[in-house]
Amino acid sequence: TSAQPLGTLASSLSLAFIGQASKIDDDVYWQKPIGTGPFAVDSFTPDDKVVLVRNDSYWGEKAKLDRLEVVNLPDVSARITALQTGEVQVLTTIPPDQVSGVTGSDDITYTTGDGFTYYFIWFNENRKPFDRREVRQAMWYAVNVEGIVKDLYGDGATLAQAPITQSVFGAPQLQPYPYDPERAKALLEEAGLGDGFKTTIHWPREGGPNIRALAQAMVSDWAKVGITVEPLEKERAQWLADFGAFRWDLNLQTNTTGTGDADFTLNRLYTCAAERMGYCNPKLDSLLGQARGSLDQDERVGLYKEASQIIWTDAVGIFPADLKNNAAVRKEVQGFELPVNNRPNFAAVSIA
Repeated sequence: TSAQPLGTLASSLSLAFIGQASKIDDDVYWQKPIGTGPFAVDSFTPDDKVVLVRNDSYWGEKAKLDRLEVVNLPDVSARITALQTGEVQVLTTIPPDQVSGVTGSDDITYTTGDGFTYYFIWFNENRKPFDRREVRQAMWYAVNVEGIVKDLYGDGATLAQAPITQSVFGAPQLQPYPYDPERAKALLEEAGLGDGFKTTIHWPREGGPNIRALAQAMVSDWAKVGITVEPLEKERAQWLADFGAFRWDLNLQTNTTGTGDADFTLNRLYTCAAERMGYCNPKLDSLLGQARGSLDQDERVGLYKEASQIIWTDAVGIFPADLKNNAAVRKEVQGFELPVNNRPNFAAVSIA
């Protein structure tokens, strides 16, 4: 029961985890939680693997596998080798420059599909000159986004058309910013920065496919219009600490719309109360509030289109690419499907 109408209720419930109330504050419980799904946790070793076994007490259709291991292999080449040798049977989230290692074999099938994950670059609007919309727009026009996405990702990504991926409920199809260095220079001149300026961009190491190359390509394009951007690749813990403390000028990262509903991203990140990057627009807040409260799903789609256009036009960030989900599966695996949320249902999988 909600205190007010909530059009996002169904999608929000997908985030609700159910635990044993008397034990959820005990660290031991989380090492081997009970769970209510088709698998039960047999063992969990941090940074190594999770071992699941079939839950024969499951209320629904029982899992076909009696055992499932989710293993952590940090090195990409090691993961691909493990797939090729049969040490693992399913591999997901394969970087675009490594796809060739899982194709061309009769033993392995490679598939791609739409997803909820995307790249974005935010401007820290608490710092000058990013409080000026002209500057933010100039930096978007200065980058050949379409060419960069095509070169770096091929079939592994598509040019973004909204602040959320096209697979998300409420995503509109907006007009991408064209590559227009001259317009970028004119906007910088308008902002009193005709001679350019210096700034920095930071991102987490291993923060997404080809993330370093993406940053470097953009840095190169910005230099052509007089904007010198120092690239700062950081260990994830340091990046996260600096990000939370607003110790950054430009922030590059991936993100995902966990519920598949636009509200999860737009209302969570872009309202004044969110305080994510210094952006605040009362009109946007009003639209997002109406969209969250409406029970008319068609009305919600229209409101998210209007809200997304504000974020797009104000260049709150640069949104280069919607990333594709991908997977490589050995031929003995039956029943594997790659869903849009990139969370496969292994209960339906079997090994021939």
